[in-house]
Amino acid sequence: MNLWEQHKAERRERILAAARKLITHGGVEALSMRQLARESQLSVATLYNLYGSKADILYALLDQGMEAFDQSLTRIPTDDPITFATYCVDVATGMFISEKPFYRPLMAAINENTDKERDPIIGKHAMMDIIKGLDTGAAHGLFNGHTEVRLVARDIYLSLMQAMHFWSVEMYDDEQLREQCEYSILISLMGVVSDSVRPAMLARVSELSKRLEHAFPFSSQGEEATPRAEVEAGG
Repeated sequence: MNLWEQHKAERRERILAAARKLITHGGVEALSMRQLARESQLSVATLYNLYGSKADILYALLDQGMEAFDQSLTRIPTDDPITFATYCVDVATGMFISEKPFYRPLMAAINENTDKERDPIIGKHAMMDIIKGLDTGAAHGLFNGHTEVRLVARDIYLSLMQAMHFWSVEMYDDEQLREQCEYSILISLMGVVSDSVRPAMLARVSELSKRLEHAFPFSSQGEEATPRAEVEAGG
């Protein structure tokens, strides 16, 4: 990397660090390009030259988090599906929960403003991470020989993204996010693991089902939802 490229990279890092600080303390609403220029001690023109727009900065912040996520996938345990699922949940949610004042508004903003060009790139990145984890498990005999890893990874990814959306808009608390993610992973793995480990998985799924019984969207503010039959009957 030559000196010009090094200076460019340093300015980009300075912009992201300043954006992270603004979002953490004031939400995405605090992230105006003018305020970001002041915080990063750069010109507004430099922000646009290096990133292009506020949305580009939001996606760059998420991509920065995904890079850290990648590093955690080299230590996946493969003893059994429950251990595997628990570790994946720890990795998938730990970073977001530990920096909730930053990631919650960031994820809410990205989910609200769907980008048909950038969202697939983020999705592909996340999918490759999940596939990497499943491949590690498959190499250690965690699944049966007929497992379509990419389809399982897709199912897990879609479920995790839905749970993350509920968390980002405060419909799930931290524990509900973790439990929903673990439940989703176990359900996705249920049909592709060996018969010998399925009973333990079913027991854990049953436990999680009870814990999630009153989580959104099945109830509102902790109260049981009115059964559809009663609604239709006018009861």
